[in-house]
Amino acid sequence: MITEDILEWVATLPKWQQKLSYVLVEKKKVTEEELEEIYEIFKVEMSLAEGDISNYDIA
Repeated sequence: MITEDILEWVATLPKWQQKLSYVLVEKKKVTEEELEEIYEIFKVEMSLAEGDISNYDIA
């Protein structure tokens, strides 16, 4: 099914893109709080901030 194919593809993306994709698929809308969390994941993945992304719930 197409949804499964999309979710498989999403799993290959950077963590911040995965989180954003899952939020959009689930809710169709991103809250300010979710956007802040996604931005924090992005900064850690791009080495713009220190941290551990394993602390974040991606899906």
